[in-house]
Amino acid sequence: MSLIVATSKLEENTQNISSENPSNFTNFFRSPIHVEPNSEIAVESVKINRTPNIHIKGSSYFCHYFGQKNDETDDKIYQIEAPRRIQLEEGTYNIDDYKTQIESKLNKCYGHPSIFGNASVSINTVTGGAENGLQIKFVQRTSGSGSDKADDLVKNSYYNLARPEKNNGSLSDGFTYTPASGIFDRTAPNSDSLSDTQAVGILKGRPFSNAGGRMTVGSLANASATYWKIGLSRPHVQYEVLESNGSRTVNNLYPDGYQKSNNYRYHTGRTVSRGDEHYDFTVQCKSASGTGTNDGLRMFCSMNRGGATAEGLGKTWAMYEMKYWESGGVHSGGPMTSSAFYASFDRIRFESDGTYISVFGGDKAKPTYQQLMGPNLSKDVDKCFKPIGDTTYALYPQINIGSGDVEITQYESELTDATYLFPEYNASDASVGITGPRQYTPGSDFYSTNRIPSSHLVNLANGTDIQLFNNVNDVITEPGSTKTIDSSISYRNYFSVDAITTHFQPNGFNASGGVVLDHVLIANKYTVPQVEDYLLFNQRFPNMSLALGYRDRAIMSQDQGSTDGYVSGSGTNTVTFSSPSEIEKAPISAFVRIPNLTHQSFNGAQSGLSKILYQVPQFSNDGRQYGPLYFAPGEKTYIDLKNPTATILNALQVQLVGSDEKELKSLNGTTQVVFHIRQKR
Repeated sequence: MSLIVATSKLEENTQNISSENPSNFTNFFRSPIHVEPNSEIAVESVKINRTPNIHIKGSSYFCHYFGQKNDETDDKIYQIEAPRRIQLEEGTYNIDDYKTQIESKLNKCYGHPSIFGNASVSINTVTGGAENGLQIKFVQRTSGSGSDKADDLVKNSYYNLARPEKNNGSLSDGFTYTPASGIFDRTAPNSDSLSDTQAVGILKGRPFSNAGGRMTVGSLANASATYWKIGLSRPHVQYEVLESNGSRTVNNLYPDGYQKSNNYRYHTGRTVSRGDEHYDFTVQCKSASGTGTNDGLRMFCSMNRGGATAEGLGKTWAMYEMKYWESGGVHSGGPMTSSAFYASFDRIRFESDGTYISVFGGDKAKPTYQQLMGPNLSKDVDKCFKPIGDTTYALYPQINIGSGDVEITQYESELTDATYLFPEYNASDASVGITGPRQYTPGSDFYSTNRIPSSHLVNLANGTDIQLFNNVNDVITEPGSTKTIDSSISYRNYFSVDAITTHFQPNGFNASGGVVLDHVLIANKYTVPQVEDYLLFNQRFPNMSLALGYRDRAIMSQDQGSTDGYVSGSGTNTVTFSSPSEIEKAPISAFVRIPNLTHQSFNGAQSGLSKILYQVPQFSNDGRQYGPLYFAPGEKTYIDLKNPTATILNALQVQLVGSDEKELKSLNGTTQVVFHIRQKR
């Protein structure tokens, strides 16, 4: 008869080693153990240190919203922000791994540049150190004002595979961009056609700052002989889709429904084609030569004006002219002619106030600026650029010039490094970087992640079908969500000043200089209509309230949480949600298994043979489930070792597993198991 004491921690080992995992450890014997023939084995006692378990199903998720606050139940149709779905990996977690998993998923998910990658999760504790849920902290970056990042911008062709109507691989790369000087220089032959696409660039590297950012483009007279288009736009890249006949079709990341022909809608009702490329916000100026009545300084905003009836502007997605001369700015009386513009101004500035973009003209040869259009002057949808939403919070400089060069003298972003990614497409059959062959890799923003309608489209690379959508961060995409946001009534041409001001917070910044947007956690489904109902159609059934420590709430809003005491920092750049209750734990069964002995048991949960010897009780004699626990069965169950001859043991591997035979993650400290071996009776 023998007693064998197995322990996960040997005093002689001063460092943690793989063989000393409390759920899977091996003891090596200096003197081999002799096991007599026809023996049987039982567990004498078990000593463990168990931490709480949180069990997450594959369907478990919650949503995080960062956007305008709804004040009434009918505000949802005006919504231009969408929640992010945070779905965890299925599994059983101890509390430390659980908080790490949530933090990782929050920071890898696409997000607003002001908060992307800036979430942290810690364990919320009460007096005495007991766990009381989680603290989820969102830190908004400080204002981008004053942080010039023009030298971090990188040349990038708007049409990276083929220009419109060109199937010969002709790109829109007829320009150079020099980061050190900020000069965008056309190298293609000159053109005075606003439809020319030889030199169209959307510069990548840093998104524009929504928190007070400014982009100033000067030396405009150098391009005055023909035209210039200067704007800010959502990310764009071309990608290919494999057709049934084996050919590849080039697709653009245009907004869903964007009209490429007759895409410019002037305030007079005139519709013309002015180049297929899409801008969210653009200012353009064309010399008087050959332009007829539509020359001079123009401003256009991309909008889906479904339902528009006034002034014959149509019912489609297009570039709509802004009547800046009626907005109350420095110029009035109709569109400014090119000669009048160059006589007064030599640069254009775009400036964000967190919700809207304003336009200024830089006084010629002077450091001062005059405002041409902005929400402080008028919020009429024909006299003010549309508000910034989730499809437009990641904006990049987009430039098209017909001759000469222009200079980006100022470009502000709150991002200090290149971690905020621009979407990419690898048109090669060879693997390149994080983008595999013939794969589209989304950027870090909502639009490029969710715009492609299906992640199941495939391409052919090296004779193998590969998935087009390369989901490097394993985020949950929301098919159709970009169309939902872009189709918001807020973007439609309803010609009502009151309508847009009623449903939007005042533009500007919070007390810390950040954008005026609220954080909301939505962690459970609800049937009663809610004012703060921000969920998209595919997000209707979140189910993690108990797993986050909110037992009586489905929606945790920043404002209500401040009143109820579970949110701190509302109105600042650091907002923290602290759970009012402990996290719901999901106790799981634990079993002792010895994989290197000759015994056999049967595991019905796995429908197969097993090496399990003993089930560890869930509760100790004093009713505890967690912490240091000791179990000694009053009556031992012996299992036949099936050894007709003597056996020599040089080592013993001990594992503590669940019913799925997977190693437990809920143990820490030292595990000690005592076994009793005897000859069968």
